[in-house]
Amino acid sequence: MKRFIFLLLGVLSTILPPIMAIMNDRTVPDIIGITLVTYCVWALISIIWILIWGLVGNGELPDLGDDIPFFGWVFIMKCKRIYYSDLGYFYLSIKGDYVSVHKQGFFMSHYLFNVEYDGNIESLKISIKRNLDRIYAKELEKSKKGKLKRDNLKSWDGYIDIVSKRDGKIKELLK
Repeated sequence: MKRFIFLLLGVLSTILPPIMAIMNDRTVPDIIGITLVTYCVWALISIIWILIWGLVGNGELPDLGDDIPFFGWVFIMKCKRIYYSDLGYFYLSIKGDYVSVHKQGFFMSHYLFNVEYDGNIESLKISIKRNLDRIYAKELEKSKKGKLKRDNLKSWDGYIDIVSKRDGKIKELLK
């Protein structure tokens, strides 16, 4: 769903400026000018948004080439989707000898880390899983504790004390 909204916003941000200029009976130079100005404004807003995200998120300025706002949807169309059962979907893009792993958001594709790729898929999978486990250690621990609690509750027979359990067993036998 996040990927769909991200791509939808990207496509709309690309096609709406020229369509709106055409609908207002503008000349061709006006249409081109309005479209270019709109794209520049989108780019400026995106850069400001990335800087704010970086400063608020972890106190470091992000590399502007790594976090991709929906306006840059064209640059991540060929990303490969991968799945990690405990964390959900992530996206991969190849950058030379490295594979970049991104987490998809509604408005931005957020860079997580690079993994060296030498052509061996098994070592790539292990490296990606190890890095995701490291980054999301707290979330994974919380998820495991929650699952353990649910499993314990499911295995409970429902009786609060020994007398209730005995009475329940007797009632079952008398049926």
